[in-house]
Amino acid sequence: MHIEKNICDNLLGTFLNIYGKTKDTANARLDLEDMGIRPDLHLDRDEDGNPVGLPEAWYTMTKEQKLAFCEFIRQVRFPDGYAANLAKCVSPDGCKLQSLKTHDCHILLQRLIPVGIRGIMDKEIYEVVADLGKKFGELCCKTLKLDVLKRLKEEIPVILCKLEKIFPPAFFDVMVHLAVHLPDEAILRGPVQYGWMYPIERRLLTCKRYVRNMARPEGSIAEAYVVDECLTFCSRYLDDVETRFNREGRNRECADLQAFDLSVFNHGVNLLGGSRKKYAGDDYDKMVWYVLNNCIEVQPYLQLCKEELRQEDSHNVDERLEKGFARWFQNHVTSLRVEKREEVSDDLYAFACGPASGVLSYSTCVVEGVRYHTTDREKNNKAQNSGVMVEGTNDSEVNDDGEEEIIDFYGQLKEIIKLQYNSTQGVNRSVVLLRCDWFDLDAKKIGLKDDGHFKSINIGKCWYKNDPFILATQSTKVFYLQDTKYGGDWRVV
Repeated sequence: MHIEKNICDNLLGTFLNIYGKTKDTANARLDLEDMGIRPDLHLDRDEDGNPVGLPEAWYTMTKEQKLAFCEFIRQVRFPDGYAANLAKCVSPDGCKLQSLKTHDCHILLQRLIPVGIRGIMDKEIYEVVADLGKKFGELCCKTLKLDVLKRLKEEIPVILCKLEKIFPPAFFDVMVHLAVHLPDEAILRGPVQYGWMYPIERRLLTCKRYVRNMARPEGSIAEAYVVDECLTFCSRYLDDVETRFNREGRNRECADLQAFDLSVFNHGVNLLGGSRKKYAGDDYDKMVWYVLNNCIEVQPYLQLCKEELRQEDSHNVDERLEKGFARWFQNHVTSLRVEKREEVSDDLYAFACGPASGVLSYSTCVVEGVRYHTTDREKNNKAQNSGVMVEGTNDSEVNDDGEEEIIDFYGQLKEIIKLQYNSTQGVNRSVVLLRCDWFDLDAKKIGLKDDGHFKSINIGKCWYKNDPFILATQSTKVFYLQDTKYGGDWRVV
């Protein structure tokens, strides 16, 4: 983690030409003269041979570039709990970053610096910095693969060689060189959570806060430590008092996910805030069909109905299935329940009867520990929790085998909908759907661009407006950054 911070400080200090932190100094230019390399960066001298100035280097930003980069950092909105608000680190003149913590540098090096400079600085610089951030991201994964670490062991020295072609020799201090040894350390240690210093630093901060008598810091820490241990020991025996051991998390899920026989009822989504009841109207049939079509336990009945429709008429089978399956499924399950009651569970029967026409609309929910907000809910927030990604098939995307190819759909959350099914004996059966606007990715040149490091999408146009729903458990959280290269409606995922 300290290697990340030092490399990030070197990059930012040199890019923004921050006094005292930049590695592009007069002594660094003299080193280039002594080595006889890169004459375009040698000091400017007068007629008597005295140095009079530093020629502008291609790896430092101009005033306009500094303002554009810092404005990009100021406008970044992270998801809940992802990182600190980096807008506070932008200086009042908008030309440098200050007071960066170690985790801020962790996010900047792996995510923000490459995205910020891709449309501001030279392409060669962007690609090298993006490669470096990607390698640190692979080293910081929760799980590591030995073949990946062996590959990183070969690639990181190559990246440092590319950096040597850009920055002066003074840039490469011992902390930059230590990046070469990180793959070997990971092979011996394992995943990074067992080796980096964040827990140690947090504990040292806690001990610092224990100090009340500055003349006797050790005594203050020892006394406060004993008190804290005593209270911790006693709190383990207090069940009716809220302590750090029984306090529910901020992004908590619903308990007992295996209470129902159907997978769609075991969503575990925690809906937060007030609800608004409304009638589904024309969207009712779309929501019912989507839930039925994405329930694993219903697939055998779906195939049975499809075969019956195919035997009647082979034309427009899929369209007729979508319109009539809900009614067929209800009648079929009802007849089975009358004939063989033990084969039809209460959950399946309630599911076949369909949800109530009145649905509940929410603006906040927690899915598998991840918080989601609707776009209206976060309009004035400094966090971004409305980005959604889901895998799906597109009719225009076909692989070599003639099958529909699975692609990633990107969008924004517009509404959280709770469908209520028949509830008996205190059992609450429900399904949570997310209504989203999906950004049009059909036209690759105008909808999606991928340079190998980041994906850029155009949010100016939407598609699949008649198919806006997904199950809450199908969603994956993403967030969007301003694209400094293409501008306008383009965003980096």
